[in-house]
Amino acid sequence: MLIGGILYWTVASDHHAPGSSRGIVSANVAQISPRVSGRVIAVETEDNAILEAGAVLFRIDPRPFEIAVETARASLAQAVQGVAASSAQLEAVQAQVAQARVAAEDARATATRTASLFERGITTAAARDQAQAALDTAEAALAAAEANAEGARQQLGSSDASNPQIRSAELALEQAEYDLLGTTVVAGRVSEVVEIGRRRNLRVN
Repeated sequence: MLIGGILYWTVASDHHAPGSSRGIVSANVAQISPRVSGRVIAVETEDNAILEAGAVLFRIDPRPFEIAVETARASLAQAVQGVAASSAQLEAVQAQVAQARVAAEDARATATRTASLFERGITTAAARDQAQAALDTAEAALAAAEANAEGARQQLGSSDASNPQIRSAELALEQAEYDLLGTTVVAGRVSEVVEIGRRRNLRVN
């Protein structure tokens, strides 16, 4: 009989211990509590049945746990896609860094050349100042591009299973699959079932 979600059974080797009119035969009674909660949909044994280790005792409705597994799989796929998207974003901002570096180098060369021309009296102070302003702007743009690249790099993390987002999704899937396996409750060793009854739709916790 299932009472409060606990199944009682006895170990066969103890149950068959000898007795007499002056002695009492005793048996170890173990309580079987499923790892997960749910509605019992099938009882696979009966009272006084002798079961081998691993024999199925009863089954809990697996559907909620199957849904959890599918949800976890979807989350893992989303995490992997998210990393791929972040990788593409990082490639884009790294390209921007390269462009900004080229622009800064060109502006630096122009500013240096213009300053030299000004010292030689070939160009005006306004032209020198304009070239220096362009260099300042280019260097600021390079610094901004490098900062964006670093932010994208940190957001991406690693692209393999050590990535925190991917690892978290993998662990969630592992837990969901583990819980699904718990919907089939089996005997842990050779045993005799007592008072299991044939009740379905009982909820166990």
